[in-house]
Amino acid sequence: MLDNNQETYERYELERNKRMRVDGREQYQKLNGKFSNFNNAPWIKKVNNRDAVNINTQTLIVGGGLGGILTAINLKKQNINDFIIVDNGEDFGGVWYWNRYPGCLCDIESYIYLPLLEETGFIPSRKYISASEIASYLRQLCKEYKLYEQAYFLTSFTESSWDEDQGRWVSTTSLGDSIKSKYIILSTGFLSTPKLPSIPGIENFKGKSFHTSRWDYDYTGGSEKGDLHLLKDKNVAVIGTGASAVQCAPHLAANAKNLFIFQRTPVAVGGQSNIATDINWFKSQGEGWQKIRSDNFNSLMEGIPMNVNLVNDEWTDLTKYFDYENENIIEAWENADLKKMNQIRERIDSKVNDEELAKKLMPWYKWLCKRPCFHDSYLDIFNKKNVHLIDTSGRGVDKITESSVIVGDDSYPLDCIIYATGYEVGSSYESRCNLKIFGRNGVSLTETWGNSHLSLHGFMTRNFPNMLIMNLNQSALAVNFSYMIAEQAKHVSYIIEQCQKMQLWSVEPYAEAEINWANEVLSAGEKTLNYHMNCTPSYFNEEGHLNDDAIKKGPHGGGALNFVEILNRWRDKGGMDGLELNFNKNIV
Repeated sequence: MLDNNQETYERYELERNKRMRVDGREQYQKLNGKFSNFNNAPWIKKVNNRDAVNINTQTLIVGGGLGGILTAINLKKQNINDFIIVDNGEDFGGVWYWNRYPGCLCDIESYIYLPLLEETGFIPSRKYISASEIASYLRQLCKEYKLYEQAYFLTSFTESSWDEDQGRWVSTTSLGDSIKSKYIILSTGFLSTPKLPSIPGIENFKGKSFHTSRWDYDYTGGSEKGDLHLLKDKNVAVIGTGASAVQCAPHLAANAKNLFIFQRTPVAVGGQSNIATDINWFKSQGEGWQKIRSDNFNSLMEGIPMNVNLVNDEWTDLTKYFDYENENIIEAWENADLKKMNQIRERIDSKVNDEELAKKLMPWYKWLCKRPCFHDSYLDIFNKKNVHLIDTSGRGVDKITESSVIVGDDSYPLDCIIYATGYEVGSSYESRCNLKIFGRNGVSLTETWGNSHLSLHGFMTRNFPNMLIMNLNQSALAVNFSYMIAEQAKHVSYIIEQCQKMQLWSVEPYAEAEINWANEVLSAGEKTLNYHMNCTPSYFNEEGHLNDDAIKKGPHGGGALNFVEILNRWRDKGGMDGLELNFNKNIV
């Protein structure tokens, strides 16, 4: 272990440089063309053969995940009931509908991740709950608010165009539906479109292969709880070392004949201590407890001192190393980060018996350069004889043949390859979400945004009237995604409520307001630029290629709490400052 800070930073730089690639985001492959089969969900056995419909509605919500659900609930609470929801899955849930791989858990405490717990009285079974329990809870919410009556499933939104004369969005779906709506809300999810690495030969593999978000239990056997008994005579590979790999690998290790984990970048894995919920404690919480607990977590994660750590988890563990008396905040964070990452590497040393193997598993970058993972048994699997770490030292896999994965001069014969390679982040919105949006004069959203991004608070863009986007671009990123999603849902439903109250024909940002907000995002982003520039490549820093345009289209660098306060002040001020309010269709 390196004790000298300078030596540690030099090691960080060395490991970062190993992973820098000139192709940036182009190193990933979309699931289309010859790779489109990777997007097929094996559990969807039926084809949606319903007839196409023509629908006129006030609001079209695209996406039945957490964002779409909370927006719909907010609208209903404001007595706005004229809306429909379209989603390409069979049910509500979004990311928790698609992700059903073995061991899939949320890495945020359930008591602050699940929305509206005080309202519903639902008691999560554990501190961290499974994907299926989250999905079940979200569907319970949808039943209580009668959202199923307004939902169209197995229906992919494909295209929408603004009709200036009618003041309506005219949208189409994969089933040929025609939907006219005054407003359109795009709640397509932060991490919703799976991606593959651009490894030569992926399509040539003759064995079984799939992405973790399209897990095939018909092939592996078992369920979300494990028991993948059909793999007992199989050599299985996992490509990737993010959260899905960390969570599914222990189940694969327990059942496969051999498990090969192909690692480009080691992952920081902390413990989780997933204890069962103390029902008496849960029922004893006072009014407003969930917001208090959530605010406490968010504050600690942004370096704001609190008298107590309510969540007290591995995320907030970093704060115990933080010197709040140090007036140099950046230095205080750096020192805390160094201590936390030393703890992570020491944990690997204590868990993995083979010293050389332990070294290969050690992450050499800052704590939040990549989203850290939490698991109590992932590291232990590397003590098993049937588990093999193939460390590519930052290069990645070189090639895939009909039967093997190739790294350097070595070939690894396999029966199954599982891609734990995550989701599209940072690519153009239309491409990432597989849709097309045409605003005023038929100009596409991609053309309008170009290499950069213009919006007001990330929600609305000029020449795309009455369109609201719930996305990371020029919004904010919170460790607890559901917190930011809930705040976005609150904001977009407020805008629609105000538009209806004022009987507006349309609403869109002024060009000056967009420019001012882009400059604000750039200014805020520059405060954290040094941190991200020195990180190992990831979607957090444009795969190591940050520039002003990338910062402008990224999340607001002031943090989630600061961003939410900006939205709160904007709503409290009234008048929808920065938005052009058109009361009739005679727009100049």
